[in-house]
Amino acid sequence: MRDGYPTPRFLGDPPDVHVGRVRVNPENPRGLWMWVVADNLQVGAALNAFLIAQLAIANNLIGET
Repeated sequence: MRDGYPTPRFLGDPPDVHVGRVRVNPENPRGLWMWVVADNLQVGAALNAFLIAQLAIANNLIGET
């Protein structure tokens, strides 16, 4: 990690999805902006999106309206 958030150059475990710099969307308090680093060719972009959503729900970051 460099500067406190993940970057592709400095991460060594391609199967993992790394999320950093999570911010609330100023135009939508239920929306998030985040920096995501993953090897989409190895893991698959759809699976990455699913895993991120699953963790966000488990940590009460997003949920039912």
